[in-house]
Amino acid sequence: MSVVPGTANVSGSATFRVPTEVWEQVFHEFHDNNYTSSGQIDWRGYAYRHRDHVPGALATLQSLRLTCRLFNRIASPLLCTFLRLELSQASLDRLTGLSKNALIIKGLRGLQLSLAYRPTELARDIASYMRNKLETLNFQFVPHCEIETESLSRSSTTQDNDLRGFRLFKCLDEYEALSSAWENYIQGQDPHPCPQDLEPHQRVLRQSFESYKSLHEEQFDLLMSGSFVNTIASTTAKTQHPIALSIHDHIFWYSDDNDFSDEDYSTELILNREKLSRFLLQPHSWEEIEIMVGEPMILPIRILVDLPIAIHEAGGCLDSLSLDCFSSAWRNVPMDYSHGSYSESPWSQLKAACQQLRVFEFGSWIMNEQGSTRHNVKAEDKFYVDKYVSVMLASPNLKCATIDMACLKLEENYYCLQTYLSQNSSSSLQKLALEYVHLSQRDLEALCRMLGPKPVLVQISVTTLLDGSWSGALEMLRSQVRPSSRSRECKVSFFHLAGGEFGVVPEFDFGTDDDDDDDDNDDNDESQVEVPGEYDKMISRAEQYVLGSSDSVSYSQES
Repeated sequence: MSVVPGTANVSGSATFRVPTEVWEQVFHEFHDNNYTSSGQIDWRGYAYRHRDHVPGALATLQSLRLTCRLFNRIASPLLCTFLRLELSQASLDRLTGLSKNALIIKGLRGLQLSLAYRPTELARDIASYMRNKLETLNFQFVPHCEIETESLSRSSTTQDNDLRGFRLFKCLDEYEALSSAWENYIQGQDPHPCPQDLEPHQRVLRQSFESYKSLHEEQFDLLMSGSFVNTIASTTAKTQHPIALSIHDHIFWYSDDNDFSDEDYSTELILNREKLSRFLLQPHSWEEIEIMVGEPMILPIRILVDLPIAIHEAGGCLDSLSLDCFSSAWRNVPMDYSHGSYSESPWSQLKAACQQLRVFEFGSWIMNEQGSTRHNVKAEDKFYVDKYVSVMLASPNLKCATIDMACLKLEENYYCLQTYLSQNSSSSLQKLALEYVHLSQRDLEALCRMLGPKPVLVQISVTTLLDGSWSGALEMLRSQVRPSSRSRECKVSFFHLAGGEFGVVPEFDFGTDDDDDDDDNDDNDESQVEVPGEYDKMISRAEQYVLGSSDSVSYSQES
């Protein structure tokens, strides 16, 4: 028996009809769409799923769409629901090609942008470029080889009895040769003709630098001309539905070319000329640029403002923004270089462009995965961070807000967030999550005031009140959460709250146990249970108060 869409003959004698809705359900089984939940996109899950996703599912959809018109109409929108783009012409060409197919582009729901950049300071100076790449190689890969060879004897390690050890030693030798050849080239030693043993290594340096410079110019032109922003904006408008954006400043570390987690990657990178060349062309995160350059001009930071505005002006709608990058060098970037001259304040235009924003996440999961340190924001740059976050929080349709300041520090201290929210800010939030935030009583209460009548999540972690009292904020939360908790589940989670009534978080707060003096209890006794300290009990009482399980909060750590 054959089953085809629409009308088909079954054994040459009957007509068998399958509703289109059934085919749509069948086709969705081949679609990797499990990384969305409650209107929020799990970008971390998308990263891992994209890396591990079985290509066969995509191949099946590609084949099915060639079967007939109905299958083409159903399968095409499932081929590219999320797309990763880099700051390159190749990425734009790929996006432009997809946009020519109305069915495929109709299924696009989200874009993940990597704004890793090749700065002018490296592209114009081969010596700076060379030293940066050598330092990166030495920091990321050489220590692995040195540790692995500590217990090995170079003289007794051969290709026959220990291939891996042999390659590790060869990797160290190759790095030393590479370093020596490049240093000699930069310092002008061993001028033409170059010694034969150094020429291959120096040729890699010269060719890589020229290619790096060319890629920098390409990125620079895409930003200065506005073509990167405008192409993305015009494409999202063609989808005719709200779009989600995830923006970060790291390379796509989960792609095959950047699998640094492989324990043999260091040897492969240094010994394999093709992989080494690709590595030498890689762009840099904004944090890396800030460290290597004193006062850098990180042009891609303008995309954070220009892109939402361009999407809005092109007729598109920004539904979700997940931001995993920020720079303390914003003041060094001209405010009107790419999107044209602003007819009004860019902040006013940005606010108007984000009126339909439902989800805003300011966090650092990619930075944490990379083992990144925190950006040190200078006092004169703090305004840009605070203003940007406040503009996004001002959306009247905002349902989910996550503010995680773990990636930032202010003049070597924890970041102090100042919101520019008015007393009449929208009260539509269903999810509010604050992490690693220091703020005033006014700003804390302004955020709590945004919570709508049916919240489902209130999470405040590692948050310090700089002045005033927690009581007003807790009362606001209680007034919203308590009625909701009776009809639907609302999760409330507090952790490491400090300042005001909570005082200082104890460094170690394990409480007391009547059995502490029992000589039979030792560190290895699995029957021992950590007893909550008084501070932890106080935090728990605050949670219960907000949920309506208790009528008061006792802030005394002695009660």
